[in-house]
Amino acid sequence: MKFGVVIVTYNRLELLKRALSLYDEQRDYIDYVIVVDNHSTDLTGAYLDTWTKDVSKYRRIVISEPSNIGGSGGFHDGLKASLLLDSEWIWVADDDAMPYADTFAEANNFITGLGLRAANTSAVCAAVHRSDGEIEYGHRALMYKNGRKVVRESLSPTSYADPCTTFNCYSFVGTFLRKGALKKAGLPKRKYFIWYDDTEHSLRMSKKGTIYLAPKIRVLHLDPVLSDEISWKSFYGMRNNGDLIRKHFGILCYVFYWHWQFQSARGLPSSIMRREVLNMTKSAFWGSVLHIFGIHRIYKPGWTLRLERMPK
Repeated sequence: MKFGVVIVTYNRLELLKRALSLYDEQRDYIDYVIVVDNHSTDLTGAYLDTWTKDVSKYRRIVISEPSNIGGSGGFHDGLKASLLLDSEWIWVADDDAMPYADTFAEANNFITGLGLRAANTSAVCAAVHRSDGEIEYGHRALMYKNGRKVVRESLSPTSYADPCTTFNCYSFVGTFLRKGALKKAGLPKRKYFIWYDDTEHSLRMSKKGTIYLAPKIRVLHLDPVLSDEISWKSFYGMRNNGDLIRKHFGILCYVFYWHWQFQSARGLPSSIMRREVLNMTKSAFWGSVLHIFGIHRIYKPGWTLRLERMPK
């Protein structure tokens, strides 16, 4: 079995080089690698020009975006291109996701072992590991409605002891998508720009077939740093999460979600922080209600709440 690979990159050339070298080591299992360069401003473009010309056992394809369309746009365009190619299974990952030496061999074993069930499978997901070997549990989860609330519950450690746990919410860090299910579910939402494109897409894919966690398939995630900082990413997360809740869980959950967001903002202790977060919440709310997506005129990449202005 041969796999397609879609990688999205932006201004992280050294990480990209490392990732591509690891895919090259597994070339016997790879049909093609598509790299979506999200308008990098470093030397990524020049490097990829050379990379595509090197002799290889698999096809090397670069999509050079004319502007930064975010991870959402990058995965949309990369997967759109993959639908025109031959491989039935497509691995998606950022440039900081590193396959292990046996990742694709284990994927081949798992999917082959599904037998007839493979035709009713939407996705097969690797276990995401940190550099210290520990698992990042948040990448694989169950998302469900509990009354008016939408719950996202990460798979437990015991789930990773099961050779084929099923669930409905994945990230695009080391996930194999079946092309037949992708055609039915559609592509990730390009308009989201960043965040929750993978969550929303996984909910659609879960309705077209089973999603499996296969813990013997592993991927190393080198950039798992999470922050409580209120930044431009917070806006897109809030807006896009609201949109997917309305689509997949209904209007009651949608209203409750925004009620909770506004209540949380009003409960912040600092008046400056309260004002700034309320303004962000209002912008995210109206963007969601009016279906205004893409890059916001204020919350562009690099924006952050200026904490130094806040009273101590």
